[in-house]
Amino acid sequence: YGGADATQPVYGGGSQWSVPGTGQPWTTPATAPGDGAPGGVKGLLGRVKAWPRKVQLAAAGGLAVVLLVSVIALTSGGDDAPPPIVGALPSSSAAASPVEMQEQSVKGITVQVPKGWDRKTGGVFVDYVDPQDSGRKVRLLAEDWGGTSVSWAEFASRNLRDKSKSCAKPYEQLAMTETTLAGKPAAEFEYTCGEGDSKRHGMWRGVVQGGKVYSFYLTAGEASFAESKPIFDAMVGSFQLTAAN
Repeated sequence: YGGADATQPVYGGGSQWSVPGTGQPWTTPATAPGDGAPGGVKGLLGRVKAWPRKVQLAAAGGLAVVLLVSVIALTSGGDDAPPPIVGALPSSSAAASPVEMQEQSVKGITVQVPKGWDRKTGGVFVDYVDPQDSGRKVRLLAEDWGGTSVSWAEFASRNLRDKSKSCAKPYEQLAMTETTLAGKPAAEFEYTCGEGDSKRHGMWRGVVQGGKVYSFYLTAGEASFAESKPIFDAMVGSFQLTAAN
């Protein structure tokens, strides 16, 4: 995006790749002597020494990794080796939970929940509330349900919109998807409640099994939702229905 990236090899036409700012090729034509392995390594080092001093210094810094990849390509494949691929190694897409998690078994569910959060129970649910922020919590539920996971999610979303006293207006459903939970067909929806500084953001996933829907959600203030979402992801990954189901 935008201008050229000075850390990347520049294609110079034909079959050559050149070092940025020098016009020097990474490899010479196949007919030139000394480009095969291992002689190609010596040839490369000779060309580096011939570059201007400031280019050598640049190579010792930001371009060092490019040179290393090029040397490996020369020693492994000679002139037929593909041009070097330069870039950061991919990082894991799964973010770590911002809090320590621990396993709990409640309401026919075994799942990881935030360790040290205050536990509160109701008729069909168990809450774990952040002692430092009462607006951030997770809830586990087990309720009778005669429909599918998708019909439950649609019902729960409407209920938040039309009847819930804890979900301030305006209510907005951001997404509704069919997914899985513990290897079974499930549904999930994402939503927000309220606006301004009091706006909350939540995600709720549930699965129907044996005439019940087992579900859980995470809710947090909008400002802290992004950093809190890995808690929800950890719950998804650890969720299991117990033998009682």
